[in-house]
Amino acid sequence: MKQQKKIYDPVRHLWLKALPEEIVRQKLLLEMIDQGFPKSLIIIESSLEAFIPKGTKAQDRRVDILALYQENENLLPLLVIECKASSLCNKSALRQLIGYNSSIGAPFMGLAGSESFTLYWQEKSGLKTTYYLPTYQELTRACKH
Repeated sequence: MKQQKKIYDPVRHLWLKALPEEIVRQKLLLEMIDQGFPKSLIIIESSLEAFIPKGTKAQDRRVDILALYQENENLLPLLVIECKASSLCNKSALRQLIGYNSSIGAPFMGLAGSESFTLYWQEKSGLKTTYYLPTYQELTRACKH
């Protein structure tokens, strides 16, 4: 009997099957924590139900990672991330991410692949990108300007 490899999720405190997409997600979570993202403000594999009207078809969809930030007494979306098992994060994945974020309204979006990370944000001139994960402090500071 072959034993399934496991990987630890430091946010949910669970051992999970080490499937390719899960490995990408856990590697990114460790980097996020290292970059100052508070574990208590990271939501993993959450339903979009809280962000969209009841009865909408997209209610059963799940976002891979959602990081929040606190502004006054409110918790607000900061960064929504879609993880893919492959190294290639294509236009289809970007459309999926933008679709999720149309309900969530995070100022930053990320696509994570096995060997890549791309951060997206909207400016007046269009969609901007960078290829690294900024620190939590850098992203929250950018939201307050």
